[in-house]
Amino acid sequence: MEGRGPYRIYDPGGSVPSGEASTAFERLVKENSRLKEKMQGIKMLGELLEESQMEATRLRQKAEELVKDNELLPPPSPSLGSFDPLAELTGKDSNVTASPTAPACPSDKPAPVQKPPSSGTSSEFEVVTPEEQNSPESSSHANAMALGPLPHEDGNLMLHLQRLETTLSVCAEEPDHGQLFTHLGRMALEFNRLASKVHKNEQRTSILQTLCEQLRKENEALKAKLDKGLEQRDQAAERLREENLELKKLLMSNGNKEGASGRPGSPKMEGTGKKAVAGQQQASVTASKVPEVVALGAAEKKVKMLEQQRSELLEVNKQWDQHFRSMKQQYEQKITELRQKLADLQKQVTDLEAEREQKQRDFDRKLLLAKSKIEMEEASVTAGPCR
Repeated sequence: MEGRGPYRIYDPGGSVPSGEASTAFERLVKENSRLKEKMQGIKMLGELLEESQMEATRLRQKAEELVKDNELLPPPSPSLGSFDPLAELTGKDSNVTASPTAPACPSDKPAPVQKPPSSGTSSEFEVVTPEEQNSPESSSHANAMALGPLPHEDGNLMLHLQRLETTLSVCAEEPDHGQLFTHLGRMALEFNRLASKVHKNEQRTSILQTLCEQLRKENEALKAKLDKGLEQRDQAAERLREENLELKKLLMSNGNKEGASGRPGSPKMEGTGKKAVAGQQQASVTASKVPEVVALGAAEKKVKMLEQQRSELLEVNKQWDQHFRSMKQQYEQKITELRQKLADLQKQVTDLEAEREQKQRDFDRKLLLAKSKIEMEEASVTAGPCR
């Protein structure tokens, strides 16, 4: 029998006709080839499952690093206390941004148990109940409650990671190898969405870091300008105070001289001697009053000049203060407009993502229905000849 061909079968003379035997043999050969192809596909699926598990672990680590980077962003400086929108721009306001992804948990429900992180091997999967598998909202809610209040984008990332873990666990527990292609298609879609989310998060983080750096530089420039103006004003005030003290001393010395010169001297001579002394005293008083009047006129001119300088300095200070307040108001208005624009853009992005996810779910559902219909037709076609 060995040298007569590979398909020669020994027939001891049973009751099966040769035509039926040949068709059964051909069917067995086709079944064998199909089983070989399925075995190769299952092997490839195992390798792809390994790679997808490693990719999911890597993306999880990347998402955690992005969350840490967002938490480690530098806080706003104390001088920008009135420019509070920096906290909202960097996503630190968890009361506003975390409300869509982490709703308030009722008090009658038990606290969720935190799940240990996956080690990245193909033999370790997470067991998911059918209720958790059918309700991604409950899984995302439990994840958000376990990790605390997260920003909106981080909640989306954790939701995608939860979906990937659910798909991996379903793949691990799926007894039908024909459904693995469907699960792997879902995993590929989830990987694509997760990669786009991570890329958008990286871009947004870089933009926010650049914006924070620009705001910090502008704050430092405003602080330097304000310190310089205050220093100049203090120097001018100190100079005016010193000049006022000098003028007071000069006026006091002039008053003392006038008092000393105006005192009546004791008469030591009588008769005509008194008249001569009185005439000499009057002449000396008039002679001493002339330089005093000149000094007083110079002092008054100096006081007027200092008063004029003081009024000019106050006017310049007032103008600078008005300019600073107008700049501050324009800056606050600009930040408010940017915040409004950012909120509108985030709302548009959220709406577009929700619409795209809805379309993708509809497409996946139609694809699954078509695939199940094709499988049912193939099963009916294969079951027909057997009958």
